[in-house]
Amino acid sequence: MTGHYAAALKKLAPRLSLASSDVQLKPCPLCGIREVHLIRVSDFFGEGDAFYVSCTTCEPRQFPGNRDDSVRDWNQRQIIDLWEVLNASR
Repeated sequence: MTGHYAAALKKLAPRLSLASSDVQLKPCPLCGIREVHLIRVSDFFGEGDAFYVSCTTCEPRQFPGNRDDSVRDWNQRQIIDLWEVLNASR
């Protein structure tokens, strides 16, 4: 992790919080774990609150956007079988 990236995350961390969704979130498309969360970022670049979904295990996440779009985009992602991808590239 570069120094600039670490500094940006440290500055952002106090503005992150768990949010709720009326729509159930699908499991992580990479690792399949069901423990994923909708995260609220308060005052995202001076544009008000933004949201993204993140996996608690392998940490894929999205670029923050509005709540509904973030949930919809997460739930539309396809599960990737990494073993299948690796074997196909041989």
